Amino acid sequence: MLDEILPYALVPGHAGVFVCGCFERWVSIQLQATRGHNLAWALIETKRLVAGQRAAIIGGGFAGLSAAAALGRKGVQVTLFERAPALLATQRDNRTRWIHPHIHEWPRPGSRNPRAGLPLLDWHAGLAADMAAEVLNAFDLETARSKIAVRTGAGTLTLGDGPSVSGERFDAVVLALGVGVEKSFGALPLASYWTDADIGTVRAGPARHHLVTGIGEGGVIDTLYLRLAGFSHAELADRLVEVDGMAAIEQELLTIERELEGKSDVDANAHLHARHAALAVPAAVDALLQGRLRSDTRVTLNGPEAFALAPRADLFNRFILSRLLRLDGLEYVAGAVEDVSAEGAGWQVTLTGGRVLHVDRVNVRHGTVPSLAAAFPEIWAAYAPVRRALPHLTPRPAWPEGYFT
Repeated sequence: MLDEILPYALVPGHAGVFVCGCFERWVSIQLQATRGHNLAWALIETKRLVAGQRAAIIGGGFAGLSAAAALGRKGVQVTLFERAPALLATQRDNRTRWIHPHIHEWPRPGSRNPRAGLPLLDWHAGLAADMAAEVLNAFDLETARSKIAVRTGAGTLTLGDGPSVSGERFDAVVLALGVGVEKSFGALPLASYWTDADIGTVRAGPARHHLVTGIGEGGVIDTLYLRLAGFSHAELADRLVEVDGMAAIEQELLTIERELEGKSDVDANAHLHARHAALAVPAAVDALLQGRLRSDTRVTLNGPEAFALAPRADLFNRFILSRLLRLDGLEYVAGAVEDVSAEGAGWQVTLTGGRVLHVDRVNVRHGTVPSLAAAFPEIWAAYAPVRRALPHLTPRPAWPEGYFT
Protein backbone atom coordinates (compact mmCIF):
# COMPACT_ATOMS: atom_id res chain seq x y z
CA MET A 1 0.00 0.00 0.00
CA LEU A 2 2.91 2.38 0.55
CA ASP A 3 3.44 2.53 -3.22
CA GLU A 4 -0.10 3.90 -3.60
CA ILE A 5 0.55 6.66 -1.04
CA LEU A 6 4.10 7.98 -0.84
CA PRO A 7 4.77 8.51 -4.58
CA TYR A 8 1.68 10.70 -4.58
CA ALA A 9 2.93 12.71 -1.60
CA LEU A 10 6.67 13.23 -2.12
CA VAL A 11 7.95 16.52 -3.54
CA PRO A 12 11.26 16.22 -5.44
CA GLY A 13 13.94 18.47 -3.98
CA HIS A 14 11.91 19.33 -0.87
CA ALA A 15 12.77 16.88 1.88
CA GLY A 16 10.17 16.62 4.62
CA VAL A 17 7.38 18.21 2.56
CA PHE A 18 4.39 16.06 1.57
CA VAL A 19 1.28 16.75 -0.51
CA CYS A 20 -2.10 15.31 0.42
CA GLY A 21 -5.20 15.47 -1.77
CA CYS A 22 -4.20 18.50 -3.87
CA PHE A 23 -4.00 16.86 -7.32
CA GLU A 24 -6.78 14.31 -7.44
CA ARG A 25 -9.50 13.48 -9.92
CA TRP A 26 -11.90 12.08 -7.33
CA VAL A 27 -12.18 14.32 -4.27
CA SER A 28 -15.24 13.38 -2.26
CA ILE A 29 -15.12 14.21 1.44
CA GLN A 30 -14.75 10.52 2.29
CA LEU A 31 -11.87 10.06 -0.16
CA GLN A 32 -10.03 13.15 1.11
CA ALA A 33 -10.39 11.95 4.70
CA THR A 34 -9.07 8.54 3.67
CA ARG A 35 -6.06 10.21 2.02
CA GLY A 36 -5.32 12.08 5.25
CA HIS A 37 -5.44 8.88 7.32
CA ASN A 38 -3.37 7.02 4.74
CA LEU A 39 -0.60 9.61 4.63
CA ALA A 40 -0.37 9.68 8.42
CA TRP A 41 -0.08 5.87 8.44
CA ALA A 42 2.62 5.95 5.75
CA LEU A 43 4.70 8.63 7.51
CA ILE A 44 4.61 6.70 10.77
CA GLU A 45 5.27 3.31 9.20
CA THR A 46 8.31 4.57 7.27
CA LYS A 47 9.54 6.47 10.34
CA ARG A 48 9.48 9.75 8.49
CA LEU A 49 7.70 10.88 11.66
CA VAL A 50 7.92 9.39 15.14
CA ALA A 51 6.27 10.22 18.44
CA GLY A 52 7.53 13.49 19.88
CA GLN A 53 8.46 15.04 16.53
CA ARG A 54 6.70 18.10 15.12
CA ALA A 55 4.47 18.18 12.05
CA ALA A 56 2.79 21.14 10.37
CA ILE A 57 -0.44 20.54 8.49
CA ILE A 58 -1.38 23.36 6.12
CA GLY A 59 -5.06 23.21 5.23
CA GLY A 60 -8.12 22.85 7.44
CA GLY A 61 -10.25 20.72 5.13
CA PHE A 62 -11.06 17.05 5.49
CA ALA A 63 -7.66 15.76 4.40
CA GLY A 64 -5.85 18.17 6.71
CA LEU A 65 -8.05 17.49 9.73
CA SER A 66 -7.79 13.73 9.21
CA ALA A 67 -4.00 13.82 8.88
CA ALA A 68 -3.71 16.04 11.96
CA ALA A 69 -5.93 13.81 14.10
CA ALA A 70 -4.23 10.62 12.91
CA LEU A 71 -0.69 11.90 13.52
CA GLY A 72 -1.75 13.26 16.89
CA ARG A 73 -2.97 9.81 17.90
CA LYS A 74 0.52 8.45 17.16
CA GLY A 75 2.17 10.96 19.47
CA VAL A 76 3.29 13.51 16.87
CA GLN A 77 3.12 17.16 17.96
CA VAL A 78 0.83 18.69 15.35
CA THR A 79 0.25 22.31 14.39
CA LEU A 80 -2.60 22.88 11.95
CA PHE A 81 -2.61 26.06 9.84
CA GLU A 82 -5.76 27.29 8.08
CA ARG A 83 -5.95 30.51 6.07
CA ALA A 84 -9.71 30.97 6.61
CA PRO A 85 -11.12 32.20 9.92
CA ALA A 86 -12.63 28.76 10.62
CA LEU A 87 -12.05 25.09 9.83
CA LEU A 88 -14.21 23.44 7.14
CA ALA A 89 -15.17 26.94 6.09
CA THR A 90 -16.80 25.88 2.81
CA GLN A 91 -19.08 23.19 4.30
CA ARG A 92 -19.97 24.34 7.80
CA ASP A 93 -22.75 26.74 6.73
CA ASN A 94 -24.11 24.80 3.75
CA ARG A 95 -27.62 23.46 4.34
CA THR A 96 -28.29 22.69 0.68
CA ARG A 97 -25.86 19.95 -0.35
CA TRP A 98 -26.50 16.41 0.86
CA ILE A 99 -23.32 14.41 1.49
CA HIS A 100 -23.01 10.63 1.47
CA PRO A 101 -19.74 8.86 2.38
CA HIS A 102 -19.95 5.85 0.06
CA ILE A 103 -22.11 6.86 -2.90
CA HIS A 104 -18.99 6.93 -5.10
CA GLU A 105 -18.88 3.13 -4.63
CA TRP A 106 -22.50 2.58 -5.77
CA PRO A 107 -23.81 -0.05 -6.46
CA ARG A 108 -21.15 -2.15 -4.74
CA PRO A 109 -21.93 -3.75 -1.35
CA GLY A 110 -21.84 -1.19 1.46
CA SER A 111 -22.32 1.80 -0.83
CA ARG A 112 -25.61 2.76 0.86
CA ASN A 113 -24.13 2.59 4.37
CA PRO A 114 -24.75 6.06 5.86
CA ARG A 115 -21.70 5.94 8.16
CA ALA A 116 -18.27 6.85 6.86
CA GLY A 117 -16.62 4.17 9.01
CA LEU A 118 -13.42 6.13 9.62
CA PRO A 119 -11.31 5.43 12.72
CA LEU A 120 -11.15 9.15 13.51
CA LEU A 121 -13.54 12.01 12.74
CA ASP A 122 -16.25 9.59 11.64
CA TRP A 123 -19.47 11.04 10.24
CA HIS A 124 -22.94 10.23 9.00
CA ALA A 125 -24.68 11.01 5.69
CA GLY A 126 -26.64 14.24 5.79
CA LEU A 127 -26.58 17.93 4.98
CA ALA A 128 -23.09 19.39 4.61
CA ALA A 129 -23.48 21.66 7.63
CA ASP A 130 -24.59 18.80 9.88
CA MET A 131 -21.80 16.55 8.65
CA ALA A 132 -19.23 19.32 9.17
CA ALA A 133 -20.51 19.91 12.71
CA GLU A 134 -20.13 16.21 13.49
CA VAL A 135 -16.55 16.18 12.19
CA LEU A 136 -15.64 19.42 13.98
CA ASN A 137 -17.01 18.17 17.29
CA ALA A 138 -14.89 15.05 16.95
CA PHE A 139 -11.85 17.14 15.98
CA ASP A 140 -12.28 19.30 19.08
CA LEU A 141 -11.96 16.13 21.15
CA GLU A 142 -8.81 15.16 19.24
CA THR A 143 -7.22 18.58 19.72
CA ALA A 144 -7.74 18.26 23.46
CA ARG A 145 -6.59 14.64 23.60
CA SER A 146 -3.48 15.04 21.42
CA LYS A 147 -2.79 18.72 22.15
CA ILE A 148 -3.06 19.72 18.49
CA ALA A 149 -2.38 23.43 18.00
CA VAL A 150 -4.87 25.06 15.61
CA ARG A 151 -4.05 28.38 13.96
CA THR A 152 -6.94 29.71 11.89
CA GLY A 153 -6.72 32.97 9.98
CA ALA A 154 -3.11 32.05 9.25
CA GLY A 155 -2.84 34.27 6.19
CA THR A 156 0.10 33.95 3.81
CA LEU A 157 2.60 31.28 4.82
CA THR A 158 6.09 30.63 3.49
CA LEU A 159 7.97 27.34 3.30
CA GLY A 160 11.66 27.09 4.01
CA ASP A 161 14.34 24.45 4.25
CA GLY A 162 14.39 22.18 7.23
CA PRO A 163 11.42 22.17 6.56
CA SER A 164 9.96 25.29 8.12
CA VAL A 165 6.71 27.25 7.96
CA SER A 166 7.13 31.03 8.11
CA GLY A 167 10.42 30.51 9.95
CA GLU A 168 9.10 27.91 12.43
CA ARG A 169 10.96 24.58 12.26
CA PHE A 170 9.12 21.28 11.83
CA ASP A 171 10.15 17.69 11.15
CA ALA A 172 7.55 17.36 8.39
CA VAL A 173 5.10 19.62 6.56
CA VAL A 174 1.91 18.26 5.00
CA LEU A 175 0.26 20.42 2.36
CA ALA A 176 -3.45 19.57 2.38
CA LEU A 177 -4.87 22.62 0.63
CA GLY A 178 -7.59 20.81 -1.30
CA VAL A 179 -7.99 20.85 -5.05
CA GLY A 180 -8.40 24.59 -5.42
CA VAL A 181 -10.64 27.54 -6.12
CA GLU A 182 -13.39 27.05 -8.68
CA LYS A 183 -13.19 28.80 -12.03
CA SER A 184 -15.60 31.31 -13.46
CA PHE A 185 -15.76 32.87 -16.92
CA GLY A 186 -15.19 36.51 -17.79
CA ALA A 187 -17.57 38.83 -15.94
CA LEU A 188 -19.76 35.94 -14.78
CA PRO A 189 -20.05 35.92 -10.97
CA LEU A 190 -18.66 32.80 -9.34
CA ALA A 191 -21.45 30.43 -8.28
CA SER A 192 -19.39 28.20 -6.02
CA TYR A 193 -20.48 24.60 -5.50
CA TRP A 194 -20.54 25.09 -1.74
CA THR A 195 -22.02 28.58 -1.55
CA ASP A 196 -24.83 28.11 -4.11
CA ALA A 197 -27.47 28.03 -1.37
CA ASP A 198 -30.58 28.21 -3.55
CA ILE A 199 -29.79 25.56 -6.17
CA GLY A 200 -32.32 23.18 -4.66
CA THR A 201 -35.01 25.79 -3.95
CA VAL A 202 -38.23 25.31 -5.93
CA ARG A 203 -39.53 28.72 -7.02
CA ALA A 204 -42.96 29.91 -8.09
CA GLY A 205 -43.44 31.38 -11.56
CA PRO A 206 -42.21 30.40 -15.02
CA ALA A 207 -39.36 27.95 -15.43
CA ARG A 208 -35.90 29.48 -15.33
CA HIS A 209 -33.38 28.29 -17.91
CA HIS A 210 -30.06 27.18 -16.40
CA LEU A 211 -26.85 26.43 -18.26
CA VAL A 212 -24.57 24.02 -16.41
CA THR A 213 -21.23 23.82 -18.17
CA GLY A 214 -18.96 20.94 -17.17
CA ILE A 215 -19.75 17.20 -17.05
CA GLY A 216 -17.55 16.13 -14.16
CA GLU A 217 -18.90 15.57 -10.65
CA GLY A 218 -19.78 19.19 -9.96
CA GLY A 219 -21.68 19.79 -13.17
CA VAL A 220 -23.58 16.52 -13.05
CA ILE A 221 -24.58 16.94 -9.40
CA ASP A 222 -25.73 20.52 -10.07
CA THR A 223 -27.91 19.15 -12.86
CA LEU A 224 -29.47 16.58 -10.55
CA TYR A 225 -30.30 19.26 -7.98
CA LEU A 226 -31.78 21.52 -10.64
CA ARG A 227 -34.00 18.84 -12.18
CA LEU A 228 -35.05 16.72 -9.18
CA ALA A 229 -37.04 18.17 -6.31
CA GLY A 230 -35.55 17.34 -2.91
CA PHE A 231 -32.57 15.54 -4.41
CA SER A 232 -30.57 13.39 -2.00
CA HIS A 233 -28.14 10.64 -3.00
CA ALA A 234 -29.00 8.53 0.03
CA GLU A 235 -32.77 8.70 -0.37
CA LEU A 236 -32.73 8.08 -4.12
CA ALA A 237 -30.30 5.15 -3.83
CA ASP A 238 -32.60 3.59 -1.23
CA ARG A 239 -35.59 3.95 -3.58
CA LEU A 240 -33.75 2.44 -6.55
CA VAL A 241 -32.91 -0.75 -4.66
CA GLU A 242 -36.65 -1.34 -4.26
CA VAL A 243 -37.25 -1.41 -8.05
CA ASP A 244 -37.76 -4.89 -9.52
CA GLY A 245 -35.05 -5.66 -12.05
CA MET A 246 -32.67 -2.98 -10.84
CA ALA A 247 -30.20 -5.49 -9.42
CA ALA A 248 -29.42 -6.76 -12.93
CA ILE A 249 -28.91 -3.20 -14.17
CA GLU A 250 -26.52 -2.52 -11.31
CA GLN A 251 -24.37 -5.49 -12.32
CA GLU A 252 -24.37 -4.32 -15.93
CA LEU A 253 -23.30 -0.85 -14.82
CA LEU A 254 -20.35 -2.36 -12.95
CA THR A 255 -19.41 -4.25 -16.12
CA ILE A 256 -19.51 -0.99 -18.07
CA GLU A 257 -17.30 0.62 -15.42
CA ARG A 258 -14.69 -2.13 -15.82
CA GLU A 259 -14.78 -1.68 -19.60
CA LEU A 260 -13.59 1.92 -19.19
CA GLU A 261 -10.15 0.84 -17.97
CA GLY A 262 -7.44 2.05 -20.29
CA LYS A 263 -9.74 4.17 -22.45
CA SER A 264 -9.09 7.82 -23.16
CA ASP A 265 -11.68 10.33 -21.99
CA VAL A 266 -12.96 10.70 -25.57
CA ASP A 267 -13.29 6.94 -26.11
CA ALA A 268 -14.81 6.47 -22.66
CA ASN A 269 -17.37 9.18 -23.42
CA ALA A 270 -18.53 7.42 -26.60
CA HIS A 271 -18.52 4.03 -24.87
CA LEU A 272 -20.62 5.27 -21.95
CA HIS A 273 -23.13 6.85 -24.31
CA ALA A 274 -23.58 3.69 -26.37
CA ARG A 275 -23.70 1.29 -23.44
CA HIS A 276 -26.16 3.37 -21.39
CA ALA A 277 -28.41 3.81 -24.42
CA ALA A 278 -28.64 0.03 -24.74
CA LEU A 279 -29.54 -0.65 -21.09
CA ALA A 280 -32.98 -2.20 -20.56
CA VAL A 281 -33.71 -0.09 -17.48
CA PRO A 282 -37.01 -0.91 -15.72
CA ALA A 283 -39.75 1.59 -16.54
CA ALA A 284 -40.25 2.12 -12.80
CA VAL A 285 -36.90 3.93 -12.62
CA ASP A 286 -37.95 6.58 -15.13
CA ALA A 287 -41.38 6.80 -13.49
CA LEU A 288 -39.68 7.45 -10.13
CA LEU A 289 -37.63 10.27 -11.61
CA GLN A 290 -40.53 11.66 -13.65
CA GLY A 291 -42.53 12.09 -10.46
CA ARG A 292 -39.76 14.24 -8.97
CA LEU A 293 -39.05 16.56 -11.89
CA ARG A 294 -39.02 20.24 -11.04
CA SER A 295 -41.40 22.42 -13.04
CA ASP A 296 -39.51 25.62 -12.19
CA THR A 297 -36.31 24.77 -14.08
CA ARG A 298 -35.07 23.61 -17.43
CA VAL A 299 -31.41 22.82 -17.88
CA THR A 300 -28.95 22.84 -20.74
CA LEU A 301 -25.91 20.77 -19.80
CA ASN A 302 -22.74 21.56 -21.71
CA GLY A 303 -19.38 19.83 -22.00
CA PRO A 304 -16.47 19.51 -24.41
CA GLU A 305 -17.16 15.88 -25.32
CA ALA A 306 -19.71 14.70 -27.87
CA PHE A 307 -21.94 13.12 -25.22
CA ALA A 308 -23.05 13.93 -21.67
CA LEU A 309 -21.63 10.94 -19.80
CA ALA A 310 -18.01 11.22 -18.71
CA PRO A 311 -15.85 8.93 -16.55
CA ARG A 312 -14.92 11.83 -14.25
CA ALA A 313 -18.44 11.72 -12.76
CA ASP A 314 -19.35 8.94 -10.32
CA LEU A 315 -21.30 5.96 -11.56
CA PHE A 316 -24.47 6.79 -9.57
CA ASN A 317 -24.63 10.39 -10.77
CA ARG A 318 -23.87 9.31 -14.33
CA PHE A 319 -26.67 6.74 -14.30
CA ILE A 320 -29.28 9.19 -12.98
CA LEU A 321 -28.15 11.76 -15.55
CA SER A 322 -28.51 9.20 -18.34
CA ARG A 323 -32.15 8.66 -17.37
CA LEU A 324 -32.95 12.37 -16.93
CA LEU A 325 -31.71 13.04 -20.46
CA ARG A 326 -34.63 10.91 -21.67
CA LEU A 327 -37.16 13.04 -19.80
CA ASP A 328 -38.37 16.61 -20.34
CA GLY A 329 -36.47 19.67 -19.20
CA LEU A 330 -32.86 18.60 -19.86
CA GLU A 331 -30.77 18.73 -23.01
CA TYR A 332 -27.07 18.27 -23.70
CA VAL A 333 -25.12 20.61 -25.96
CA ALA A 334 -21.51 19.81 -26.83
CA GLY A 335 -18.86 22.47 -27.37
CA ALA A 336 -16.54 24.85 -25.58
CA VAL A 337 -17.80 28.11 -24.09
CA GLU A 338 -16.26 30.99 -26.02
CA ASP A 339 -18.01 33.98 -24.48
CA VAL A 340 -20.43 34.86 -21.68
CA SER A 341 -21.99 38.33 -21.61
CA ALA A 342 -24.75 39.92 -19.56
CA GLU A 343 -28.13 40.15 -21.26
CA GLY A 344 -30.74 41.94 -19.19
CA ALA A 345 -31.29 39.89 -16.06
CA GLY A 346 -29.73 36.83 -17.71
CA TRP A 347 -26.79 35.79 -19.86
CA GLN A 348 -25.88 35.24 -23.48
CA VAL A 349 -23.50 32.33 -23.95
CA THR A 350 -21.63 31.67 -27.20
CA LEU A 351 -20.29 28.18 -27.88
CA THR A 352 -17.80 26.96 -30.46
CA GLY A 353 -19.43 26.84 -33.85
CA GLY A 354 -21.35 30.01 -33.15
CA ARG A 355 -24.30 28.55 -31.29
CA VAL A 356 -25.77 31.13 -28.91
CA LEU A 357 -27.75 30.31 -25.76
CA HIS A 358 -29.91 32.75 -23.83
CA VAL A 359 -30.20 31.63 -20.21
CA ASP A 360 -31.24 32.95 -16.83
CA ARG A 361 -28.30 31.51 -14.93
CA VAL A 362 -24.92 29.91 -15.64
CA ASN A 363 -23.13 27.41 -13.40
CA VAL A 364 -19.50 26.92 -14.41
CA ARG A 365 -18.03 23.61 -13.28
CA HIS A 366 -14.75 23.58 -15.20
CA GLY A 367 -12.57 22.33 -12.39
CA THR A 368 -10.41 24.49 -10.18
CA VAL A 369 -7.36 26.71 -10.08
CA PRO A 370 -5.04 24.60 -7.88
CA SER A 371 -4.60 26.08 -4.40
CA LEU A 372 -1.16 24.51 -4.15
CA ALA A 373 -0.02 26.34 -7.29
CA ALA A 374 -1.31 29.66 -5.99
CA ALA A 375 0.01 29.32 -2.43
CA PHE A 376 3.34 27.57 -3.04
CA PRO A 377 4.33 27.88 -6.73
CA GLU A 378 7.81 26.45 -6.14
CA ILE A 379 6.34 23.31 -4.61
CA TRP A 380 3.81 23.04 -7.43
CA ALA A 381 6.53 23.37 -10.07
CA ALA A 382 8.45 20.47 -8.50
CA TYR A 383 5.45 18.29 -7.70
CA ALA A 384 3.03 18.63 -10.61
CA PRO A 385 5.18 17.08 -13.41
CA VAL A 386 5.86 13.98 -11.30
CA ARG A 387 2.26 13.69 -10.16
CA ARG A 388 0.90 14.00 -13.70
CA ALA A 389 2.84 10.87 -14.64
CA LEU A 390 1.02 8.81 -11.98
CA PRO A 391 -2.41 7.25 -12.56
CA HIS A 392 -5.40 8.56 -10.64
CA LEU A 393 -6.35 6.14 -7.87
CA THR A 394 -9.32 5.79 -5.59
CA PRO A 395 -7.68 5.55 -2.15
CA ARG A 396 -8.22 2.43 -0.08
CA PRO A 397 -7.74 2.40 3.70
CA ALA A 398 -4.15 1.32 4.31
CA TRP A 399 -4.14 1.26 8.11
CA PRO A 400 -4.91 -1.96 10.04
CA GLU A 401 -7.85 -2.07 12.41
CA GLY A 402 -7.06 -0.45 15.74
CA TYR A 403 -4.01 1.42 14.38
CA PHE A 404 -5.17 4.86 15.51
CA THR A 405 -6.64 3.92 18.89
